[in-house]
Amino acid sequence: MSPAHTTARFLATLIWCLLLLLPAAARAADDFDNQVAGWELTLDELEDRVAAGALDEEQFQEVRATLLAIVEQARAAAATANGTVDVTRQMIEALGPPPAEGEPPEPQVIANERKRLGDSLSLYNARVRQAELAATRADILLRTANSQRMAIFTETLFRRGAPPLLPETWAEIPQQLVYLHDLLFDADAAKDRPRLSLDERILLLVAGLVAFGVGIPLRRWLRRRYGPRPAVEQPTYRERVVAAVVEAVVRGLMPAIATVLGLLGFIAAMGDHRFAGVLNPIAEAVAGGLVFFFFCAGLGRAVCAAEHPQWRVAPIRDANARPLMRRIALLAATLGFVGAVIRILDGILVPPEIFAVVFFVLVVLTVLALVPLLPGRLWTLPKAAVEAPAAPPPLSGGAPPSDGAPPVEGEPPSEKGAWPRLRALAFLVALVALVGSGLGYHNLARYIGQLFFAGVAMAGAVLLLRGVIREAVEIFVTARSGRVAHWRRTLFPRERGLRFFQYVAMALLDICLFFAWVILLLPVSGIAWAEVQSWIAAVMEGIPIGGIVLKPTDILLAIFAFMLVLTITRFLQRRLDDRVLSKLQIDRGVQNSITTGVGYLGVLIAILISIGTLGLDLSNLALIAGALSVGIGFGLQNVVQNFVAGLILLVERPIKVGDWVVVGANQGIVKRISVRATEIQTFQRASVIVPNGELVSSAVLNWTHKDKVGRVDVAVGVEYGTDLKKVKQALIECAQAVPNTLRYPSPVVVFKDFGASSLDFEVRVFVADVDYSLVVASELRFMIAAKFDELGIGIPFTQQVLHIPQLDALKDAIAEANRLRLELDRRTRQEEPPKAS
Repeated sequence: MSPAHTTARFLATLIWCLLLLLPAAARAADDFDNQVAGWELTLDELEDRVAAGALDEEQFQEVRATLLAIVEQARAAAATANGTVDVTRQMIEALGPPPAEGEPPEPQVIANERKRLGDSLSLYNARVRQAELAATRADILLRTANSQRMAIFTETLFRRGAPPLLPETWAEIPQQLVYLHDLLFDADAAKDRPRLSLDERILLLVAGLVAFGVGIPLRRWLRRRYGPRPAVEQPTYRERVVAAVVEAVVRGLMPAIATVLGLLGFIAAMGDHRFAGVLNPIAEAVAGGLVFFFFCAGLGRAVCAAEHPQWRVAPIRDANARPLMRRIALLAATLGFVGAVIRILDGILVPPEIFAVVFFVLVVLTVLALVPLLPGRLWTLPKAAVEAPAAPPPLSGGAPPSDGAPPVEGEPPSEKGAWPRLRALAFLVALVALVGSGLGYHNLARYIGQLFFAGVAMAGAVLLLRGVIREAVEIFVTARSGRVAHWRRTLFPRERGLRFFQYVAMALLDICLFFAWVILLLPVSGIAWAEVQSWIAAVMEGIPIGGIVLKPTDILLAIFAFMLVLTITRFLQRRLDDRVLSKLQIDRGVQNSITTGVGYLGVLIAILISIGTLGLDLSNLALIAGALSVGIGFGLQNVVQNFVAGLILLVERPIKVGDWVVVGANQGIVKRISVRATEIQTFQRASVIVPNGELVSSAVLNWTHKDKVGRVDVAVGVEYGTDLKKVKQALIECAQAVPNTLRYPSPVVVFKDFGASSLDFEVRVFVADVDYSLVVASELRFMIAAKFDELGIGIPFTQQVLHIPQLDALKDAIAEANRLRLELDRRTRQEEPPKAS
């Protein structure tokens, strides 16, 4: 069959398949057109709603959810159309280029197919543009709605209400109280408020009784199992945190259950009363405030631990524990009361003047309860925490330090500069809220107060969690026995790797907890949780960089894959070294080369897997590496040279770990051969770092390259006139008697030279291990000295003969000089005048 017939058959089959897909394609076209029409209709409607303005929070969230759905659908449709465009282009390329001008025309079948594919390409390109247009329009509308909402939020936040201190505000209160009374106790309006049915009231009451019955034994079990135990003198930080949480729950659980039971009883007693719809929400608000007070007061009591100082979580002095506990309880009671009143005010339509006065009174009460907690003397740290806050001991147990006590193991780090800043911030918040409420900016005061207290509460919870996790990491790091210690030694055999893991784990923990605190605080700051979720989803979708999209999940997976492969590599290296290579009869240097090569291979595999996890194209990386090779060749020439030299050392093994080498003026034992340099430990216990390039390019003396057999030479001289045979026999006997020497080759005595002052001999002995060469040489010298002394053989000192010509003339000159000096002395004495009597 000719190639032309084969091509015609292929095209006919392709056309037949496309004809079968035409009905599905027509339905898909109709669906897409209907979808685009629906998008446009919905966008027009939402555009009118956003243009009208005044969207409340619920309406904004509805508009936002609709717009996000349109954006997602449009982008999905654009992606599908783009896929079809790519396939169509490939099919057009399969048909080959159209005939150029002047060439014979192509077959009609191919021309028709080319035209049909071109029309399909234009159609799907148009769909891509339509979908992208709809997504862009929805995105613009979403940004407009967000801007509008932010403007409304800002306007509401800084909207000024009735100033509570003006006489005009108080003048309106009597009339508004009458209005409020009529509003609350209007019988007709009360009938329309929701009520609970009889079955619902009975069910809630039974549930409350069951909870009360279960709560009593649960409370006792929790306190006995996890609560503070006076018998334990030094509980760990984790135990103290758990005990504080349990104590708070236990002290707040039973009062909270009793409060809920009272609320249920009140609701059941109200029944179908006409004012049940008014009084029930008030009772619920009061019950909520009481439950908040019970739990917060219990938590403050547990954290301060005035009765059990060793179980105290906060680093405070013993004298300050009880006053702090009482003032925290006062603040909790005030905040519970304020929260209950604000909830009641939010549930009814309160006139602005009454709201201004009541809210100002609530702010004053909150400030009065907060001020007693601000004095610095209450937050003075114990002496131990102040003296050494920068280097916390391991979090493996210990009681909190008391006044003047030494640092106790298990105490978390204490930052003495954080408390003054927090107190200053609390004072500033209280002042701004009080002044703002007094001037009529009630929304601003409420916003600042809620944000501050929520931030402090969440920060406290995050810090407690941080302490528990830090101690868990510290237990993993410092465990000396057990399964934890076994896994730690398996994963991190070196101290440096373990400390690096600890530093990275602590840093990542702080970063994650900080972002968690910020995310939890965003809804309190006025940003809807749905919007926070959309931000998180947008970040998780990835950040486009060039032609790739980097996702946080991919980055985390790449890091995890790299660490996992690296850990497996280290594990295999240790297993290979301990279980396989150590049992083979091969040199230790060869074993080190094999394990090092396995490590390099594991690092390379880890890098490739990480790159693949990130979705990077290796061909693009190859191009980038090729482009950077020139720069690397010039800028990092020495580094690359040392790296290649390190590979040569591992393959050819001119030196190995454990070899005794001499490099220049340095000699010692090779301890480690790394990628860039080799570490040599001298006999003075100093480390010399020699670049690998120098070891490859220069001469290196290796005493243990092939084996450890070596020769020790000891030089000795004897006096002229000594019996040489006697000397030789004595030296042979000493060489044969010295320990740690080989019998074959046998010791040799060499008469080297006639020295200036002695007859020079050299004793040569062979040792099986050159590591003992210095010991053998020293022992041999001791034996030679003792043997020569026994035989009366002398070892001469260095002698020199000085020849002075014309010695007689020199003697005469010295004698003449002495005579002249004596003559001069005599004349000097004669010329001196006589002394007066």
